[in-house]
Parts: sequence; structure tokens; C-alpha cells
Amino acid sequence: MKIFSLKIFIILLKTKNHQLNLLKKSIILDGNRIYLRYLMKKHFKIAIQMDPLESINIKSDSTYILALEAQKRGYSLFHYLPENLNYENGRVSAIGNNFKLFPSQKKSFKKSKIIKIFLEDYDVVLVRQDPPFNMSYITATYLLEMVSNKTLILNDPKSIRDHPEKLSI
Repeated sequence: MKIFSLKIFIILLKTKNHQLNLLKKSIILDGNRIYLRYLMKKHFKIAIQMDPLESINIKSDSTYILALEAQKRGYSLFHYLPENLNYENGRVSAIGNNFKLFPSQKKSFKKSKIIKIFLEDYDVVLVRQDPPFNMSYITATYLLEMVSNKTLILNDPKSIRDHPEKLSI
């Protein structure tokens, strides 16, 4: 599932029309055909669950490359850690930072102040963390699954949980 999800995300980033964004976030599998439904929208908001920004190697981290391309297209980026996900009043929230990337500067990113967001208000949640496969990480997959009918989650939380890469080799 991980490769499939990333291919779709890369296709979205490579689209010529910078206004093309997912509003109805659903992928339909029909035999060997894949249908991706979308509508036009001005702003695209991406939440990224990944390791701390301070640990990114900008020369080799593929998540950094994806985020940089999204930023070039004018999409807003939000970073959070799985332990900062919460369930409250039927909604999944994350505490983290909006951030911007600066590839040619000594400090390669700048975070805004810490804020709380609701994941259902975002177009995509990109799960790109090196899985520790601890209870915080497992809990995060269940919480992400709760918003998957409103927000496109790449990589699929159930697949991450059911087929962890640490055990699939």
C-alpha cells in the first residue's frame, strides 16, 4: 500500500494545473483500474506525520523532497508527531506546527508556533514516519482511520498496522 499511495501523491504534485486538489478524497479500486475522484479547489492543506523536522537529512529524505515540491506549488504544510494526536468530541486533532522549507539556507526549515488543528480540515495526511511500532504509533493508526472518510490518508493506517515494514521483510 505504501508504494501505491506515494505514487498517487506524486501524481497530484506533478499535475500541470496548480489548482487541482482533492476535495472528495476517495480512491476506488475496480479490478485493475484505479479511479481518483477530485474537484477543483484553491488551497491544498497537507498534514505530515513524520519524525521531528530537526532530524531530517535534506539531501536524502524523500519526505523532505515531497514537502518541498508541495510548498513550491503553494500548498500549506503542517507537521506533527503521532503522540500528539488526540480524539475529542468525535474529532481527531493534532498538535504541531505549520512549517516552511528553505533548502538553500543553513537552517532548512522554520516552524510557526505550536497550534492544534483538526485533521478532517486538511486535504491530505501524509504518514511518513519511520515506524517504531510502539503503542503510540499503533494508536495513531486507529485515530487516522477515523478521519479517512473525510481526509485522504497516505499511507493507509490499516495497512501500516496490519503489515508493518519491520515485520514484512
